[in-house]
Amino acid sequence: MLDLIAGGTFSHGDTEVFRPLIDNLRYDDPFLVLADYASYIECQDRVSAAWQDTSAWTRMSILNTARSGKSRQTRHRRILRMTSGMSCR
Repeated sequence: MLDLIAGGTFSHGDTEVFRPLIDNLRYDDPFLVLADYASYIECQDRVSAAWQDTSAWTRMSILNTARSGKSRQTRHRRILRMTSGMSCR
């Protein structure tokens, strides 16, 4: 992606307009924008592959939804236990 930006793909062939940005990301990157970019791309590739398998994706979606409901219920019960016996004056 950086090569596309640096090569002028998004600036009508102008290779200088984004040079300060590209140089900052390549040689300084004080905010660590690119620190985990490779692992992000790797993870996105796995997500894209999973999406192609519709039955597996559906199964994961259903399980994820079911687990989130259980988590909410567990949290709600914990809050009720913590607040039971407290007076509301």
